[in-house]
Amino acid sequence: MKSSKSHRSWLLSICLLCLLSLGTYAWAGPGGAEGPFGHDLFSAERLASDLELSDTQRAAVEQLLDDTRAKARPYVRTLMAQHKAMRAVGEADTFDEAAARSQAAQGAAAMTELAVIHARSGFELRKLLTVAQREKLHDMHGRHRHR
Repeated sequence: MKSSKSHRSWLLSICLLCLLSLGTYAWAGPGGAEGPFGHDLFSAERLASDLELSDTQRAAVEQLLDDTRAKARPYVRTLMAQHKAMRAVGEADTFDEAAARSQAAQGAAAMTELAVIHARSGFELRKLLTVAQREKLHDMHGRHRHR
């Protein structure tokens, strides 16, 4: 009974990592302008239009987004490789718990770095905006969450 519960917990963890990996890939991967919130919320075009950015702000936002994607890309690649390795662990003839734990730790470390990169980029983005633009960005986030 305990092994069944342990197995379910392990599968749930793997599924969660897979979902996070795919969402992160959409954000930071090639053509990843869709952003973690979807629907181009963090694309430079959308922000420039919705927040009525000045040309200077727009250039700074585009640079920030490019830099953020470049910083995130290696961690996304790590997650993709980790996901593949974890799948191989789960499909092996015998279960290697040490290998599973090692892969899970690598995935967790990459997710931590991505979360910090995302938080830092949000902080840096808000520094580029006026108070009114920050309020509008906050409203944009709120509308998206309540869909």
